[in-house]
Amino acid sequence: MSGRHLDRMCLGSVQLGIDYGISNKKGMVPSAEAHDMLGYAFQKGVRFIDTAADYGKSEEVIGEFTKNSGNYFKVITKVSASPGSDRAYLEESIYTSLDRLNADRLYGVLVHSFGDFLNNSRVWDAVSALRQKGLIEKTGFSLYKPLELEMLFERGISFDLIQIPFSVFDRRFVPYLKRLKGMEVEIHARSVFLQGLAFMGPEQLPECLKGAGGAVRNLRSASAREGLPLHKMCIDAVLSEDLIDKVIVGVDGFDQLKDNIGIFSTFGRTDTLQGMLAGSEIEDEDILMPYRWRLKRVAEFQEGELNA
Repeated sequence: MSGRHLDRMCLGSVQLGIDYGISNKKGMVPSAEAHDMLGYAFQKGVRFIDTAADYGKSEEVIGEFTKNSGNYFKVITKVSASPGSDRAYLEESIYTSLDRLNADRLYGVLVHSFGDFLNNSRVWDAVSALRQKGLIEKTGFSLYKPLELEMLFERGISFDLIQIPFSVFDRRFVPYLKRLKGMEVEIHARSVFLQGLAFMGPEQLPECLKGAGGAVRNLRSASAREGLPLHKMCIDAVLSEDLIDKVIVGVDGFDQLKDNIGIFSTFGRTDTLQGMLAGSEIEDEDILMPYRWRLKRVAEFQEGELNA
């Protein structure tokens, strides 16, 4: 039984390339420590890693590790596109990711933003072309909200890999999981800790996230009542969804990596878990989508300046 869920762990690498996470006090992981962490994860049986061209030095760090160790992760990266980018330029950006990753082939490439796809469908043409050349095994999209998935369905876009936000706070995609599996789409869940929001006390929340106070309090109460660490409850809640293939967990240091690997290794299904976490869901998409946090903070600042 031990370790059998490690094949569902996908290591998130954004902290290896940039400062990331609302509760992250350490900043970007130093390169030497990052290489040690990648080596430890590989030794323990973790084989999947998630990155993106936009994650600063992340692709380079992974590529350096591969070159020095000879150990190859199954890498999922993401490509972005501005409205004016042509297909040749977009294809070249994927080749650049291959070079940085020291890889001949990628497990997956996702369109990083659905907005990029809407503004420039050539990004999907580029991804599909490199798949046809045998350089990519699976292609798909990184989504933020169900409406984006509905639009893919309506347009008849064929994809076989998708990344969605999923956590104790965010279960918006639950109604679509069976349909996706019926289409043989591989489902990866990210934002398991909602960028670290799960680890903040209600009193620590900035004004723009005060609406999450009740859910955060409920999660903390369940954690204390059941004697389970917050990060274990968050990961177990996503692992409990059998239709989710991979669970992406980012780490800001070696200790956190060891803890997360331990959680995946010892996971056991708990039928009462969802009952424990009842009341932790958040409906407000301004809270569930971290890219909106900065916009809300700017709006709050401007309002304060006007009222000063």
